[in-house]
Parts: sequence; structure tokens; C-alpha cells
Amino acid sequence: MKKRLKTIFIVFAVLSIPAGFFAGDGHAVFWWRYAPLAGAIAGGIGAVFLMLIIKFVASFTSRKEDFYD
Repeated sequence: MKKRLKTIFIVFAVLSIPAGFFAGDGHAVFWWRYAPLAGAIAGGIGAVFLMLIIKFVASFTSRKEDFYD
């Protein structure tokens, strides 16, 4: 089941790339919204940035293994 879900996720992720070229925004307010896949690229960069922040915060907020001993 886990392998099947992973395969489905990968298929949808790959299919979303060309879908970004065909889906129009209607009217873009900012200049970078006219670029195809601008939202996907910004989302990917934001996700990596959030992961780095989480790793940084976890480095000094995590407890040692023998905290309750």
C-alpha cells in the first residue's frame, strides 16, 4: 500500500509540472506571476526554507535521551 501511494504521489507531482503551463492566472497582479511555474518554484523554495528553520530550532530545543532518568 505504501509503495502504491508513493507511486501515485510521484505521478501527480510529475503531471502537475506541465499543468502549470496550461493553467492561466486570469489576471496577474505582480510581474513574477506571469512566469510559468512561479508558484511551484516559490512553494518549493519555501518548503526547503521551512525545513531548514525546523532543523535549526530542533537543534537547541530537543531534549537529551536521558532527560527523564
